[in-house]
Amino acid sequence: MENLIVDALSRKVIHRWSGGNAPGGDFADYGKAICRGSDADVAEKAPVTCWEVDTGRTIAEAPTINGGDPMATAQHASQIVASDYRRSKMSFSSEYKEELKKRIVWDFRSGKELVSWRPDFQSWDFQLFIDPQKPLKRVSEPFRFTISPDGQYVAEGGGGGIQIYKIEHLDAK
Repeated sequence: MENLIVDALSRKVIHRWSGGNAPGGDFADYGKAICRGSDADVAEKAPVTCWEVDTGRTIAEAPTINGGDPMATAQHASQIVASDYRRSKMSFSSEYKEELKKRIVWDFRSGKELVSWRPDFQSWDFQLFIDPQKPLKRVSEPFRFTISPDGQYVAEGGGGGIQIYKIEHLDAK
């Protein structure tokens, strides 16, 4: 297996990775970086990592974020919003589950976690149309979110509403 980063205009290969540890994920910082989370129910430590697109060099691995997905990257800045999970063993089973602890805005160039919060959840009843005789299933999921292209705002929405937050850097004041 091989992953390529290609400049679409010049049709030149910018970087090439082969094998199972080729980075994938979302572009950030004007396309200079690519960031990816991991699956927290598969391993004890599931890192969030960002790489330089040109060289493939690891920029940083988030020090405290476990899992990361879903996540959102700022198109024109080095901030990402990542989901931090706790991995716990299921009772009477050899399997594990993920529990969302919080969301974190992380600057992968400086290595700083800028802000974190516990997201709200939305719930609804769901029924498959295949068998209307089955009872409704209760579905609960965290609000959806994104980060602005400049990394200064986070929008979070669910349950019929949306909130927009400005990220203020306390060390800049």
